[in-house]
Amino acid sequence: MGWALRDYSRTDPDEVCRYVDAMGPALPRLTQREACKHLG
Repeated sequence: MGWALRDYSRTDPDEVCRYVDAMGPALPRLTQREACKHLG
């Protein structure tokens, strides 16, 4: 799931940030890290 979010963050970074923030601790840390890898 992390790599999918990471790829999607290239086209819609704001939506990925909102999703990660909304899910919070329900997402594993690795998924959060991968999702935010290319976000400033």
